[in-house]
Order: sequence, then structure tokens, then C-alpha cells
Amino acid sequence: MNRRAGVTLVELLVGMVMSVFVGTMMISLLLTNSRFTDQVEAGREARGTARASLNLITTELRMVNAETGVLAADSSAITIRVPFMLGLACAATPGPSGTLIAGFLPVDVTMVDLSLGYTGFAIRQFDGSYAYSASTSTIPASSSSPAACTTASVALPSGSRFGTLIGPVAAAASAGTPVLLYRTVRYEFAPSVITPGRIALWRHRLTAAGAVDASEELAAPFDSTAGFRFFILNNRLASDTLPTSLGDLRGVEIHLLGESERTVRTHTEPEQTNLVTSVFFLNRLD
Repeated sequence: MNRRAGVTLVELLVGMVMSVFVGTMMISLLLTNSRFTDQVEAGREARGTARASLNLITTELRMVNAETGVLAADSSAITIRVPFMLGLACAATPGPSGTLIAGFLPVDVTMVDLSLGYTGFAIRQFDGSYAYSASTSTIPASSSSPAACTTASVALPSGSRFGTLIGPVAAAASAGTPVLLYRTVRYEFAPSVITPGRIALWRHRLTAAGAVDASEELAAPFDSTAGFRFFILNNRLASDTLPTSLGDLRGVEIHLLGESERTVRTHTEPEQTNLVTSVFFLNRLD
């Protein structure tokens, strides 16, 4: 009598045990890979948070005048005057409500939104510093050189803007004196709106009186230790303490400790990336 080949109970049990073992290993591998991918994505979020605001803040900080460009500062915020249009004076009339007739060089309208207005103007002094004046005038829009500029032989390239600005003028400016338009801006680490319960880096545009005119949340979230440190005069190391005079500031060290929005499984804290950069003011006398 022929006996059919088959699988014995022992062989079946062995096969089942091996299948369970292989399946367990595959599940463990998939879970490990999933956690690794999750951690990588969270790390990428943290790096993106730290880098997202870096270009704008460093660009504006570099333009600050070292002696008079910083209005206020602490470990979590810094208020600065940011130049965005440069030009030449044609004539100036001193006084509390003086006038400045000037022409300003063309700007890249894709990078500078002129519709946002400005806080005031500044006139370069003989010692190289700038005298700042708040102004409510509109940004010069005329492309025609006024008589005062023609008389003073102040010639600027095509696309320049000419106009009269009204504001406190301490002294008459001779023809050809460098002038600029500026905006007052405050960068601040403060509670986030986009990511409630976390810290964000904000950019506030201020009025001449110091009131917030517009706010923009640049990036979030950051660790609560994110903030500013300060370079005083020609010291190479940044300090946590402000100098007695803000005119002694020569730059800032920015600690952008970015975090991921979510916490990776099996972790108790968000992923972090610590990005530290130093920005030194370009317009300095020493």
C-alpha cells in the first residue's frame, strides 16, 4: 500500500515557530526604521526652524550703525534702526520741523516694499555718525531732480527718487552729504501663535513713538534658552551683560536653539538643533 507524502505535526509546529520568529524580526525592523525616520524628520524640522529666520535677521543687523543704531536690547529682544534707502542731501533747513531735500538711489522693489513707509531719515555728521530724525513724510516718489539738487549739482542715476522730508533737523547739511531712510524694527523671542505654548522669533515694525505697527512671526518653535548675547567694543567674546552705553555695542551673537514641533515616539523632549551665529555691525567708526 502506497503512503502519501505529507507534513507531520512536528514539522508543522517547527514551521509555525520559524514563521513567528521571522515575523517578529520583520516587525521589530519596521518599527526601528519607523522610529529612525521619525527622528530624522523631527531633526530636520528643528534645523529648519533655526535656519528659517537667519537670512533676514542677519541682513538687517549687519546694516546697523554701531554707535546709534541700537535703541534697546536684552537677552530676548533687540530694537534697531534698519537703513533701507541711501542717498545724498541737496539742501536742509534746520529746526524742530526742518526740511531735507534729497535724492535716494534706486532699490530692488522685489526685496524692499516701499509701500510699508519708513520711520525717519538720518544725516551723516562730520565725525561719521548719523543724526536720526523721525518723520511723517511719505517716501520720495518723484523721478525729477528738484531745483535744489540741480543747483547743488547733485546728480544721481536713472530711477532715483527725489523729494522733501520733514522732521527735526539739527544742523544744515551741505550738498552731497550722505543721508538714509530707516525703519525701526524689534526682533524678539516671545510666545508663538502658530505653535501655542512654544517660543517663536518675532519681527515687529515700530512707529517713531515705539508702538508696534506690524508684527510677523518668522519661525517657531525655539527652546526657551534661545536669545542674544553682545559684543562690546573690540572684545572677541560675547557677553550676557549689556554695556553701560548701547553705543559700545559692536555686534550680537544669536543663539537659535530650534526645536521640532512634535516629540518623537519613545522620546520625552522635542528634537533640537543649536545654531549659533555672530553678526557684527558694518557701519562702525572704530
